[in-house]
Amino acid sequence: MEEIYCGVLCPLRVKDGGRLEALLTRRNFIKLNGEMMSYPGEWVFAGGTMEPGDIDREATAMREFREELFYDGPIGKPFLLREAEQQDNGFLYKIQFFAAYGINPAGLSFPEDLGGEVISMAWLTPRGAAQMMKSTWFADNQLREFKRRSLLIEERQFPHQQYKTLQYLVENQERFSLDNSIAH
Repeated sequence: MEEIYCGVLCPLRVKDGGRLEALLTRRNFIKLNGEMMSYPGEWVFAGGTMEPGDIDREATAMREFREELFYDGPIGKPFLLREAEQQDNGFLYKIQFFAAYGINPAGLSFPEDLGGEVISMAWLTPRGAAQMMKSTWFADNQLREFKRRSLLIEERQFPHQQYKTLQYLVENQERFSLDNSIAH
């Protein structure tokens, strides 16, 4: 089975009272060329596959984040959150999820009219994001969107590894909310 190496960036911030938030993006449904996106309409972290020139998966995560959100501002030092493997369509995806603080929200954009991969973004608590991803409301909304956009999809392409990363953040929230040595 062919292995594909991926890097994902999970931007984090700590709000008043120590509330941890993560920046998630909602994926577009269709590419500019008319092909369907992977994980259409799902809320995920920015990321993708290694390309020539990426020295490692951390570099991939940073590049993908900047490309998907047209971001050229500062990003704090990334650190490895978790590693995962996922089989899909005959490939073995080897994924590294990195977190980073210090992202300037003013520098983020997602011009959908340019055929971007992102149609929305939001800072969400990891628990709130995970609950939303698993909610009947969101699943039903996704199916309505598929129908409204005339997509021939009968079920969601659920982002399992993204969900597991949110669960990891929930389980370790105190560490990421209070440890200033990680945040800076």
